[in-house]
Amino acid sequence: MWIGHFKVWHENCIYLTNSSKFNVVISMYPLNSYTEGKYRYHTNINILSGKNEDIEKLIESIRKDKRCIEFRGSGNVYLSYMRLESSDYHTTNYYTPKIFLLKPIVHKDGKEDWYFGAWEREIVTEMLKIFKKHFNVEVLSIKEEDFTDVFIPNVMPKMTEKQKEALRLAVKEGYYNYPRKTDLEKLSKITKVSRVTFQEHLKKAESKILPEIFG
Repeated sequence: MWIGHFKVWHENCIYLTNSSKFNVVISMYPLNSYTEGKYRYHTNINILSGKNEDIEKLIESIRKDKRCIEFRGSGNVYLSYMRLESSDYHTTNYYTPKIFLLKPIVHKDGKEDWYFGAWEREIVTEMLKIFKKHFNVEVLSIKEEDFTDVFIPNVMPKMTEKQKEALRLAVKEGYYNYPRKTDLEKLSKITKVSRVTFQEHLKKAESKILPEIFG
């Protein structure tokens, strides 16, 4: 199997624009795509990561965009239905069934992170050729390797806002890095709660999300 790992960025992306503007990470999974007339329609699952108030602003902005037909969901998981002109230079307009995503398309820091597989190298290089023609591209790797891992999310667990914020902050500040870049005492001071309270929020968040990952 051949694996391509690219970072792609362009100016007219509804996801990149809003992700950067509101400091929200969007992990997107294409579900369906079809052409009708001069338009190409896309249905995607979007997992949003960030502060609750920033997520709300992002959702409001996306819903106001004329390319957005529907953007429905709750918490951090939303289903989107977009209509783009077939001639529009947008990465999802060039998404092909010949590739398969091994990770979500992550929109962060003004770039899309594409990590995908294909059975033939030519398919990966063809995607690169198309992307380079229309977008800015950074090639992180193109390599042949055995299938080892794939990230397919189950239903995202429901967490309280305090639990989500504790988990988001722990990840952001490097609590799960090795070696750790922070500790519970420092994290609790940032959120202005006691160490015990912060630890309780974090443990409850972990207890909800870990079973979803490991079954």
